[in-house]
Amino acid sequence: MEQKRQQQRQRERYAEPRPRQMSPEEVGQAVEEARRCAFCGEPMDDDEMFCSECGGPRQGIRCPACGAMAFRHFCGACGTPLTEEAFRQLERARRDPKVRRVADVAQEVERLEVEIEALEREVSAPDESFLDNEAPLGDATRSILEEYGSLFGDSDAPVPAATAPKPAARKADGESAAQRRERLRELKAKKLEKLQEMQRVLDDLIPDPADPPEIQRAFLTASKVAVMETVTRKETVKIGWVCNLCGFTHHQPSECARPELGGKWILEQREVSVQVLKDRTVYI
Repeated sequence: MEQKRQQQRQRERYAEPRPRQMSPEEVGQAVEEARRCAFCGEPMDDDEMFCSECGGPRQGIRCPACGAMAFRHFCGACGTPLTEEAFRQLERARRDPKVRRVADVAQEVERLEVEIEALEREVSAPDESFLDNEAPLGDATRSILEEYGSLFGDSDAPVPAATAPKPAARKADGESAAQRRERLRELKAKKLEKLQEMQRVLDDLIPDPADPPEIQRAFLTASKVAVMETVTRKETVKIGWVCNLCGFTHHQPSECARPELGGKWILEQREVSVQVLKDRTVYI
């Protein structure tokens, strides 16, 4: 039994994915990059803490937005520009006609997404057009309604006569459910076409080969950065602290002369606008 358990442990150990070993060429390239400035590519001595060419720190830059350590011109975690070169590459990307074209197509895609979401809600909504029509009443139904009318003292109320059903009413704009579904398919096809166009333009987006690799990375990052958007949500906020000393409302307990006597916070739910990272990439 012990031998079988050992064999099973060996099988499990060898079945675990192991990291790929780097080739000698990759090892040499990694060592060479470690001896260069990660920001501008200039050679650095082993004892240098800052690049003599651009001043970039060997230990990296802490991103002020998310707190991550970055060794490039842009934060690798949130895309925040960290150096003067990053802002120069942002401006260069804004002037690039291909990046501008991607931005235009991205806006069209976003507009299509809004229209598609609205139309999907309409298509999935139940058809309540029958509520606008008078339903036909048979003799049995009319008899039941007359009995209910007499029971509740409403025997004088007229009972609708049996009539032929009216055709289902169309939407106010005259578009049927089938037409809406067809338009939804067309919008989705158009969105796919725009996404493919965007990908073609991005495939042609090539940095200047004369630039060092560090600057080429900065340009490509500047051409595709994540941005913040403003959202409104409800949050519980503290609007004041009422002390037990005199019942006065303070901004915080430290404003009271005797905060050790205690008090209580006044809480209120408010709609606040906050900046959050968008869930998808936006092109500038």
